Amino acid sequence: LQGPGMAGMLGGMALHGGVLACGVAGMITIDRMRPALRMTALMRRKVLYLLTNDGLALSDGGGGWQPVEQLASLRAMPHLAVFRPASAQETFACWQAALLWPEGPALLVLCPHEMPDPGQSTASSETGASGFGSATHGGYVLHGARNRQVTLIASGPEVAVAVSAARLLAEQGVRAAVVSICCWEVFARQTEAYRATVLGDTQPDTPSALRVGIEAASSFGWERWLGANGIFIGMDDFGISAPANAVYERFGITAKAVCGRVMERLGVVATEQGSAQEADLS
Repeated sequence: LQGPGMAGMLGGMALHGGVLACGVAGMITIDRMRPALRMTALMRRKVLYLLTNDGLALSDGGGGWQPVEQLASLRAMPHLAVFRPASAQETFACWQAALLWPEGPALLVLCPHEMPDPGQSTASSETGASGFGSATHGGYVLHGARNRQVTLIASGPEVAVAVSAARLLAEQGVRAAVVSICCWEVFARQTEAYRATVLGDTQPDTPSALRVGIEAASSFGWERWLGANGIFIGMDDFGISAPANAVYERFGITAKAVCGRVMERLGVVATEQGSAQEADLS
């Protein structure tokens, strides 16, 4: 039933009322369910989808279905909330936010993986020394310095990559914050001040932190959060049939590669600033 039939039944149950329609399917099967899902979103009916085997599946089989554009296409659908949690704690928070989503259907994209300890709980409080916000806001600072130089923004399994990259950057003397953006739609509904604090905006007379997006999927739409000068590290092409680690390495979605890209960009900026200062002195 993982296909149009299941999606149609869920939509019918939502129209009938009296129950909360919920279905479970593989991530890639969403392409077959899209017409019925779109109709549910058009009618703004509450249906919950749990999609498993997200992204590259993080298994020896690799991403055989090459899921590159699915996340971007789902995020483009009006009234649909797409949640991609990075840990068990985030999954609980996203489930709660999905139940409260007021505009229509919601789906949780899930993938079992190991999440390294960032030094605090992923459900950080807004008063925490190194965190800000919570997953129920759609995006929050998992950990990092307030006077950050770099903001690493990721979702799902790639949050673990961002955490490891932040540690490598710290060894190089670079202050980095890790942001988990588990739901774009919920995050967009937060206040401008909240989003600015999470993403690392500073005062008008000082430069903003470099923003780096990390996701094993298409870059389409990420400019919304990264700005004109941000960096995206992901996959804008179909991958290879190989273990997940090999596919991640091919596309540079590793902590070492992220650290290298950031150091390269910061080095260019430093060189440009230094040249400008020398020109002023001359």
